Amino acid sequence: MSFSASLVIGVVVLGLAHACIRVEPPTGEQPNEPDGRMNRQNKTHLFAITGDWPPYSYINEVTGASEGFMHMLIAETCRVCGRQCDIVLIKSWSVCWDGEELSADGLMDRHFDACPGYSPTFTRMNVLKFAGGIQKDVGGQIYARADSGITSMADLSKGKLGVRKFWNLQQDCLRARGFPINDDDVVMREFGDWSDMIDALRNGDFEAVLVQTDSVTPENMSGLVAVGDVLYCKEGPSGVMSRKDVDMEWFAQCLRELQSDGTFSTLCRNWNIKDCVDVYAPEAF
Repeated sequence: MSFSASLVIGVVVLGLAHACIRVEPPTGEQPNEPDGRMNRQNKTHLFAITGDWPPYSYINEVTGASEGFMHMLIAETCRVCGRQCDIVLIKSWSVCWDGEELSADGLMDRHFDACPGYSPTFTRMNVLKFAGGIQKDVGGQIYARADSGITSMADLSKGKLGVRKFWNLQQDCLRARGFPINDDDVVMREFGDWSDMIDALRNGDFEAVLVQTDSVTPENMSGLVAVGDVLYCKEGPSGVMSRKDVDMEWFAQCLRELQSDGTFSTLCRNWNIKDCVDVYAPEAF
């Protein structure tokens, strides 16, 4: 398998860069696909990822190459299926899905076929579809500063709630779970990681934040108060997100092959990826 990461211009309009992980079809026996459709001879499947999502996708500072867990997972899955696949590096998550505009311009304009690592939510499922099971939903938790006066979900209107842009832990999840909240009480901002968001809370940018539970440690939560119960904002595990008229079930099937033979769990261990989906778990299908 060849896994190069030389960057070339992919789509000028969106300012996309290509990091090719072209996978040559193996000569061995291939798994059966839905309806017996292989149709892989001339098709190159394009997967869009940002380059600032370590350890899933990032630029190696020494080699300048793009690499990460998601790159390897796509390469292995395409190898099992005998598919030709490339990765497209995008400059912003909003090219795949813009939660404010409820748009998916890169997918809708067919600049690429799928965006890996996305989970189904009510708003996304209205316009897009999902295949495969990569990671389980670890849930989110609201934390408030002790001096904010926010001690319950009913108190959220007493201050600003910080949510992470391009993530699923946002106000629409709260509303879907029965907690009405006004957009005026929400500050949506792009953060490099969850710790940056917690630092902004401590600095007084807002009175509370909705963060992913696996980002919480006793050290970074010192002096903060948990508000309400853990929120689960996804309708299933993360997988690949595509237009509704793009068939990505082949990816889901070949991912299950990797989960069955142990390759997937090995990748998860090697890249220290937590909460990977077990092939036998119901949410994997």
